[in-house]
Amino acid sequence: MYLSQFRVFRRKLIFLGGGGLINFILIELNDRLSFENMQMLNGISALCPDSDKFLQSEVLKPFALQMKADLSSLFNEIQALKSMLKDTK
Repeated sequence: MYLSQFRVFRRKLIFLGGGGLINFILIELNDRLSFENMQMLNGISALCPDSDKFLQSEVLKPFALQMKADLSSLFNEIQALKSMLKDTK
């Protein structure tokens, strides 16, 4: 008897309505992974040499704006760095 009551409680806790655990997790993910946050994370990933979007200015722009970087200087430096990297290959 006790085990079946525990299972019912667990199902209610995990699956039901506004106070359910899954609902809480989904709300948390939506808050943390908003469109703006995902753009910033993509910008950070564009700093990784293994990334397909490595040093792409448009991908880096949201992150640079958040960091209050001088965009024109940053983009000039990126162009210089790209040409240096191209010469080393």
